[in-house]
Amino acid sequence: MVDLDELATEYADECQRQGHAGFCIRTNENGGVRLVGLKLPPGLVANMLRTAAHGYEEQVYEGKAN
Repeated sequence: MVDLDELATEYADECQRQGHAGFCIRTNENGGVRLVGLKLPPGLVANMLRTAAHGYEEQVYEGKAN
């Protein structure tokens, strides 16, 4: 089985090498959320996630497959 956290870390590291902040978000078996990415100030990450959520809601409407 592929180690998802290892793949997510590789992705975040490659984003950083290319000058970006990249994160991987996935659900856990217990229904929680796992976020893997760079170590940044929590407020900055929370703001980025809110902005991403807002953009997602605007682009993907009920019934549309993403």
